[in-house]
Amino acid sequence: MKRCFIALGFDEELQTKLSQVQKNVQKAVETGIRWETPKNFHITLKFIGDTSTDLIAQISDSLESFASEKAFPLSFTGIGVFPKVEKARVFWLGVKEEEERVQSFQKEVEKSMIALSLSPEKGLNYTPHVTIGRANKREKLPESLAEILEEQGEFTLGPCLVNQLVLFESHFVEGKIHYAPLKTVFLS
Repeated sequence: MKRCFIALGFDEELQTKLSQVQKNVQKAVETGIRWETPKNFHITLKFIGDTSTDLIAQISDSLESFASEKAFPLSFTGIGVFPKVEKARVFWLGVKEEEERVQSFQKEVEKSMIALSLSPEKGLNYTPHVTIGRANKREKLPESLAEILEEQGEFTLGPCLVNQLVLFESHFVEGKIHYAPLKTVFLS
């Protein structure tokens, strides 16, 4: 069994641009966050969880149907947290303007997974985002976190072309999370 999810993947150039924004936030926050490795940057469309080899093959085949979809531009702006500033666990960069395009694409991916008898996401409002860090439970976040996020969130990056739909496996290596692509479909 492999722990899997489907995401929009980024090329190295976009990963580098996003990492520059992450570095600015890192300088401002300084402590309390485990920062994501830029090669792990993506926009999750569907979390699947533990997945058998047979199901991975079926998902991979299903994703091929998206190869005819057009690649699309995305712009990024704003920094946010889940669930809220007072209890921040996930730090993310937001999608600007094209949010509806990503939401529509996510719904199409969800439909294709339902056709494989995978359960739809329940009770969650889908918010396209790129996770840049996670709160470290052992360290306290700065008291001025809300102000830092507002100040650092005043950036716009893009538009950048997104043309990869990826089935990822997530696993831990030496206590750090790594994402390995199992299948990549390039959008037209």
